[in-house]
Amino acid sequence: MTSQRLPGKMLREVAGRPMLQYVVDAVRAVRGLAGLVVATSSEASDDPIADYCAQQKISLCRGPLEDVAGRFLQVLDAHPNWDAFLRVTGDSPLLDPAICEQALELYRTERPDLVGNTLRRTFPKGQSVAVVSATAFRRACAAMAEPEDREHVTRYLLHRPEEFRMIGFTREPDRGTLDLSVDTEEAFQLFAVLVGSLERPPWTYRLADLLDRYDKIAPGQSGS
Repeated sequence: MTSQRLPGKMLREVAGRPMLQYVVDAVRAVRGLAGLVVATSSEASDDPIADYCAQQKISLCRGPLEDVAGRFLQVLDAHPNWDAFLRVTGDSPLLDPAICEQALELYRTERPDLVGNTLRRTFPKGQSVAVVSATAFRRACAAMAEPEDREHVTRYLLHRPEEFRMIGFTREPDRGTLDLSVDTEEAFQLFAVLVGSLERPPWTYRLADLLDRYDKIAPGQSGS
């Protein structure tokens, strides 16, 4: 809730639904997950998120504001039977569940330490996903010393390909320069226009379909 560029963004509403709910609904549409947890901070500023999750019966974990990796470790400690986690960020209300399923399938088949679509970015921002082995994450978390590693969760692993086995996946055509995340007022207004143009909830569309709509609404920002 203390986002500097878009304060209160997670509970700002579009079409009567807070942005957090768009992300939650997209993740709930992902097949094969054991559960879903919103990991927010224990700061009083994030009490409204905790209240909303309680009202909507969404599982919640609260931890240090800057130590996001620590929050993920808390989630794993609370779910010792989870062998991995799928990480998505709160500024991704247009997330395509099929991308998450692609990452999960690669993880289940190959069993690496990390599967992600940002090792070489061809997916737009706002569609970034990572599946991380619980064992590998615990090892990485114990070694994280830099604040940026604690804040960005997977940064430590991504910067150490010699220590962790990682698998990336890409898409064609490359739209890696496009930003579909919602972290500014301009992006929020564009998100609202896009949602208003859809006949169904955004998580029921595939990324290619959303990109077609986006390119018509904001041709000058297509990032292609």
